Amino acid sequence: MKTDVSFSHNMYQLFTYLMHQEKDLELRGILIYLKNITDVDEKYQWSENILMEIMTVDLDISWKEIFEKLIGVVDEERVIL
Repeated sequence: MKTDVSFSHNMYQLFTYLMHQEKDLELRGILIYLKNITDVDEKYQWSENILMEIMTVDLDISWKEIFEKLIGVVDEERVIL
C-alpha cells in the first residue's frame, strides 16, 4: 500500500497513543478515511497486544451500506495476524 503522508502522521499519533497504554491490555486502533481513489483496508500487528488498522469508507454507497461497514468494524473480533 502506498501510504499518504497524512496517513503516516495519523498512524504515528495512533501508535504513540497505543504505546502509552497499560502493557497488559489488548489494543486495537483504527484510522478511517474517506475513499478518494482506492479502497484501503490494511492491518498492522505491531506486537502481540497492539493491532493498528487503516481503512477507507466510500460515501458514494448507500447510507445503509456505510452503516453496515462501520458497524462491522466495531463488531469485528480482534484478529491477530
